[in-house]
Amino acid sequence: MAPLVKLAAVAFLTPSGVIAAPWNPVLRYTTHHSRSVGPKGITASVYQPESTFETYGVNGVDHPLSKRATKASPEDAAKSFLESKLGVSADGLVRKNGHIDNRTRVANEYFRQQFNGIQVANAVASVAVKDDKVLSFGASFIKPKSIASATPRFPKQNAIAKAESLTGAKYNSFPVGLEYFAKDK
Repeated sequence: MAPLVKLAAVAFLTPSGVIAAPWNPVLRYTTHHSRSVGPKGITASVYQPESTFETYGVNGVDHPLSKRATKASPEDAAKSFLESKLGVSADGLVRKNGHIDNRTRVANEYFRQQFNGIQVANAVASVAVKDDKVLSFGASFIKPKSIASATPRFPKQNAIAKAESLTGAKYNSFPVGLEYFAKDK
């Protein structure tokens, strides 16, 4: 018993403390990253717009289509929720993927933001739906002050040649697409 009392006394008398500093959750390192690309190892800056994530408990919340007589598909429910919650139009959303977990019956729907029919590579959203209720959603959508033209400045062959020159890599015939990329302010 005596060793236990001594141990408790030592633990009680040992100074302890915590050093803490205020932390700003919107620091640059949470949205900005750098990657080394290609044989030349050029540094590419990657920007991920600030994101939002909300959960609504096990019972979830209604989506705009939940008052209808017929049950909405998870895709339609998620899309209407994003339109309402984020104030985007139907043509500003593109569904990328979705699936239903057969065990939990939770449907996860994934979207990208688009402008002028062109998707934004780094503006994404996801919505979890179960039993016609939204359980959670997350998004990194943007509200740009201006949008680049939908017409590229130069043909894709020139873009491929420029990328090969900069990185030292060789194009592998992977399909090339046109996307917007949200930049930092």
